[in-house]
Amino acid sequence: MKSGDSKMSCRNARAGLRPMILSGLANVQIERHLDHCANCAAEYALLKLEKIVLDASSAVVPIEPGPEFFAAVRARIYREAEGGAVSYSAEDGLANVLWLTARQLVPALTLLLAVIIGATLIWGAGVPKADLARQEASAMLRPTERVLFHDLYDTPQPTTDDVLESLVAVDEKDNGK
Repeated sequence: MKSGDSKMSCRNARAGLRPMILSGLANVQIERHLDHCANCAAEYALLKLEKIVLDASSAVVPIEPGPEFFAAVRARIYREAEGGAVSYSAEDGLANVLWLTARQLVPALTLLLAVIIGATLIWGAGVPKADLARQEASAMLRPTERVLFHDLYDTPQPTTDDVLESLVAVDEKDNGK
């Protein structure tokens, strides 16, 4: 913008471009500035084009199918009515109904079997040897499933005399002595 061309600055003109386009009302000062400033005029043209495109894209255009569409739909309906669709009836017999059902389930069962086999192979691939050695070492530190009294308290195993004394004490208690 040249200093003597317009009283409005480019910043003020650009701030007023969008409201001017959206409202549709003319602003004399902004239009005078656009006559003298090529940059602001180019931006105004782009904003105006943007509004035109957005207005065109939001317009409701009715979509009507052509006559060939309805002809294709009718032809498809007639084909299915002639035997394209599968129907089950009591006259078909149980074996025929089971065969048709099995034919539909085979792909699903095949996929399920593939997933099971794949999971087994991946799971069976196992743990790396380093992890296996670490697991074995930690298993050695864990108590066994059969816990014995002497394992817990580090006391010696009872002798046969200790066992006999315990049995005699229980017998005496039961007999009242």
